Amino acid sequence: MDSILLLQNHPVLIQLIIQTILFFLLLAFIGLAILIGIKVAMHLYLTSVDKRKEFWSSHLINYLYYRIPFEFDKLSTYDLIPLAKAMGELPEESSNHQKLSTLIAEINLDGHLARRYLKSRLFFRKIHYLSTLAELPASHIPNFYRNIIESTSNPLLIQHAIYAYSKTVRNAPAMNRFILFLLKYDTLAHIGRAYCRFLIYVALRHQEERDMEAFNQWLMDHPPEERMIRCVVESYGLVRRPVIPHLLKEIHRRFSPSEEIVAGVLRSLASCGSKECSLLEKDTLRPELPVRIACAKIGLDLCYPSFSTLRHLIRYFFDKNYYVRRNIFEACKRYHISKYDILSAAQMEMPDLLDDRFFNDMMRAYTFTR
Repeated sequence: MDSILLLQNHPVLIQLIIQTILFFLLLAFIGLAILIGIKVAMHLYLTSVDKRKEFWSSHLINYLYYRIPFEFDKLSTYDLIPLAKAMGELPEESSNHQKLSTLIAEINLDGHLARRYLKSRLFFRKIHYLSTLAELPASHIPNFYRNIIESTSNPLLIQHAIYAYSKTVRNAPAMNRFILFLLKYDTLAHIGRAYCRFLIYVALRHQEERDMEAFNQWLMDHPPEERMIRCVVESYGLVRRPVIPHLLKEIHRRFSPSEEIVAGVLRSLASCGSKECSLLEKDTLRPELPVRIACAKIGLDLCYPSFSTLRHLIRYFFDKNYYVRRNIFEACKRYHISKYDILSAAQMEMPDLLDDRFFNDMMRAYTFTR
């Protein structure tokens, strides 16, 4: 009541309150108008980029597959982003990679985008240009990416820069430097094993086999931390080139004391489709759990799914570890190994354990008969 009387006796105060409310409403309206303007501008920009990207996609397809010369005169500064995005969406083919890499160098596409990154003051624009650079199938400015990684503490910038940096690697010396760089900055950039494996795969996938062999020799002569060797081994399984089984077996011989590296080698050999019966036979005798888990899971992939192979793997049905038993059970189901063959192999190799409760439970659940 007192407040109402106070307002009635002070009309100037009422006017001041009304003006304050109107002022904040005006600010809200201006802010809303700015947001709508930004949204409309972004929509128009992205629509324009998509249209130009479609144009350059068809142009690149003609250049790559029909040998129609690239029309440099049609390229303007406004086409840098659309062209980069069109290149990033092309299928990953080794036959196209060299052509695109040469084209990027000829028009200095990555250099132009790098200069735009350096001129940007707003963080979202820096991310925009750096992510566009990372989408390119190849790049030629490794020092630019290294400088970003060394000069910033922002994990998002570092992750994009390392991914773009991986696409600059073309030979063994560059690969050696890249591995050492990953070791130095993987914690700062929060790079886990899966992303580490992917980055090394990107760096390796278009290299010549002689460079891969030279890098593998460097890895054995100057071994980095074990976690990085495991990343390399797992990335080999993704590359799937004819030279890969040979490289993996060299790593197996060099780092055989490490159970995790040996298990990774076995998994990568299986991913490559390589048949390594003698290697599998030796590794089934190893007592380490990671090796047992790997052998049980991919043993039938590494060697032909025959009764002879099953005899080497049958011990895993009686393993004390649940995951080992489960892996061999699922592997036999995958290859439709008959229950009769499993029981026969068990009777030949493990006659004293035929009354094992877990084994009998698995056999009751096993559906494939002769």
